[in-house]
Amino acid sequence: MHGRELWVLQTETINTIEPQENYRHNENDFRESLFIYPNPTQDEFSIDFGQTYQNIVLTLKNITGQIIESKSFGTTNKVMLNIPGPRGFYFLKIDTQEGYKATIKILKN
Repeated sequence: MHGRELWVLQTETINTIEPQENYRHNENDFRESLFIYPNPTQDEFSIDFGQTYQNIVLTLKNITGQIIESKSFGTTNKVMLNIPGPRGFYFLKIDTQEGYKATIKILKN
C-alpha cells in the first residue's frame, strides 16, 4: 500500500438501561390535590396530599427501578422524605388504602 494507511475500527454495543415503562410519565390519581415540593430537591422534600388518607405506602426507586426506600404511614395528610442516594432522577410511588395511586418523578440535584 503505497502511502496509504489502513485503519481498522472496532465498535462495541453499549447496553443502556431504560426506565421501566410505567415510570416514563407521571401517574396521579390525586389530581390537583397532591403537592410535592421542592422538586427539584437537594435531599428532603414534602408531600402534601391535600386531605387525610389512611395507610399510605411510599416507595422511592432510582432510575433503574431499584427500591431505595419504602415507608408506610398511618392516617396523615402530609409527610416529609429524604432521598439518601446520589444526584439524579427518582420515582416516588404512592399507594393509599382508599385506592389512590401516583408515580411522580423527583429530581435530586
